Amino acid sequence: MMKIMLITNLFAPHARGGAERVVETIADALVDCGHEVVVVTTQRDGIGIEMGKYKIYRFHPWNLFWYGDIDMQPLWKRAIWRLVDLYSYASAKHVASIMFKEYPQIVMTHNLVGMGYRIPEMLRRFRARHIHTLHDVQLIVPSGQLAHHARQTIFHQLYAWICRRRFGSPRLVVSPSQWLLDFYGARNFFPRSKKIVFHNPIVQIKPVARSEKPEARSDLRLLYVGQLEEHKGVLFLIEAIKKCRMQNAECKISLDIAGSGSQLEQVQHVANKEPWITMHGAVVHDKLDVFYENADAVVVPSLVHENQPTVILEAFAYDVPVIASSVGGIPELVDEKTGFLFGAGDADSLCAVLTRIMQEPKMLSEMRRGIVERKLGLSPAAYVEQLLHHIQEL
Repeated sequence: MMKIMLITNLFAPHARGGAERVVETIADALVDCGHEVVVVTTQRDGIGIEMGKYKIYRFHPWNLFWYGDIDMQPLWKRAIWRLVDLYSYASAKHVASIMFKEYPQIVMTHNLVGMGYRIPEMLRRFRARHIHTLHDVQLIVPSGQLAHHARQTIFHQLYAWICRRRFGSPRLVVSPSQWLLDFYGARNFFPRSKKIVFHNPIVQIKPVARSEKPEARSDLRLLYVGQLEEHKGVLFLIEAIKKCRMQNAECKISLDIAGSGSQLEQVQHVANKEPWITMHGAVVHDKLDVFYENADAVVVPSLVHENQPTVILEAFAYDVPVIASSVGGIPELVDEKTGFLFGAGDADSLCAVLTRIMQEPKMLSEMRRGIVERKLGLSPAAYVEQLLHHIQEL
């Protein structure tokens, strides 16, 4: 048994996206394997310690505001906040004090934005067995949103140079996709680190009994789960489906939308005019199972490069095929056995996919079988076993 520390900017019940659920899944799997787990994370106010299946240290980093509130802040304030995040020693000192108390044998870091980028430097001074897991492009593009056609500015290059020096070369760097690992490698990140690609783990779900869709049936029930933000492509998805329905009067496509965000009112306004759209608002993660079980396919219409969207892994957990933009690391998960890819922001490309599915409904059943095969290597237990094997070799 080992004592393993996980350092992450957000941890349950606080979450902004799939990365937080991935960290929680890893923490649970480590405990299930008999290891002692200590989590260090942030909160809006004060300092606290929670005892349970693992010990959780929460603190408020010294900065203008808490990372969980970043979407509510003006641009000028976020710019100053970023500078403090890059240069402040306060969080590193606080985490160092926890290191002295706990003496973990292994330290795993995840997203550190908003927690302080001096932490990796502190870990080097401790000579810690440091494993860093990549989740997005935030060490180069602060917002984490990189459009598939975007070019890096001088600002991005300077920001990347600072982050590269801050992070240095952890003992091991884990990336959920080869695309993300190559993205950082091309910019000379982690030059002396051992690097591996592991798909993020997913919690296995009891298979859902599904009836075969009759060949003559032309309706298709789609599901979107996630943030209602411009870069996620929700409005693009709606317009593409509208176009598909206009081109074929017999085409019956319905769309369930579960999520919230800055575009909530705008999406709701459009949905009110389209009876085939059902808005569900923000849905507690534990209540999403009924949506996945009722969906014919999950759509991921991202307009920016994505590493490995957790919604895809969750769809696979329910044996649901995925229709997704061909950007970033998505093609490493979604292929002809598990779903369909289309050009990001290309309504004609998406419409062609939807038309093909309605013409050949049996394809979805075949893909569900392909998803079952794909899931075998994605369980949390298998993920932890392989990860610890690589750690022992360090």
